Amino acid sequence: MVYGAPTKHFSMTLTDMQGVIEFAQTLAVANQEPLHVLTSPRTPADAVEWLRAKAAEPASPIAQFSTGSQMFQQALATGNRFVVTGDSASMVAETCRTGAPVWLYELPPKKTFFTILQTLVDTLGLRHLRYAMVKMGVLGSGADFARWHSWLVHAGYVHAVTPGLEKEDLHWQPVSGRIDRSLKLCRDRILALPQLAEITGQQPPAQVSADRRPVVQI
Repeated sequence: MVYGAPTKHFSMTLTDMQGVIEFAQTLAVANQEPLHVLTSPRTPADAVEWLRAKAAEPASPIAQFSTGSQMFQQALATGNRFVVTGDSASMVAETCRTGAPVWLYELPPKKTFFTILQTLVDTLGLRHLRYAMVKMGVLGSGADFARWHSWLVHAGYVHAVTPGLEKEDLHWQPVSGRIDRSLKLCRDRILALPQLAEITGQQPPAQVSADRRPVVQI
C-alpha cells in the first residue's frame, strides 16, 4: 500500500485512513500475500504513527519515507499488487507502469473558489477557453484528477476501491499487452535527437504521426 497525504486538491480524514488500510489488509488476505505499507514524503508524522499502530495488528511492516531511500523503487520492482491513494499523480502513474494490479483509493476533493469555477466553465462547454488561459499563464493547470482517474478505470489501468466489492473482484488483473504509447513517444523523441544519433550511429526511429499520438487532457 502506498499512502500519500492531504494536498491542495484532496483532504484526508481519519475515515479515509482507516478505509484504505482496511481495504489493503482485505486485499492481502484474499490473495494470500503479506501487506507492506509505504508512506510518501508528504505523509504527516501523526498519520505515520497512526498507520504504524494500525499496521501492527496483522504485523504488516511499514516503511517510512526517508531521503535517499530506494524503498519505493524496490516496491515497484517486487510488488504483486498496489493500493494507492489518489492524491499523487506520480504515485498512480509509477505503479501503473509496473503492469501489476493497481487499486485506486479516491480521496474527498477540496472545494475552493477555483475548483468551483473550473467545474462551472467545463459544464458550460468552455474547457477549450480554460486550456487557452492555462497556456497563456493566466490560470494554473487546474488538473481534473477525477476525470483522469475515471479514464484510468475505464481504460483498465486501475480498479477503483468502491463499496460492495465481491470476493472475486479482489483478484482483478489489469489489461495486459498494452503498449504505453506516451512512454514510447518520449523514447522515440529522445532517440531522434541529432547528437544522440551521432554518438550511437543508429538511425532514429520513425516518428509517430500527430493523429496517432495519445492525448489525455486532465
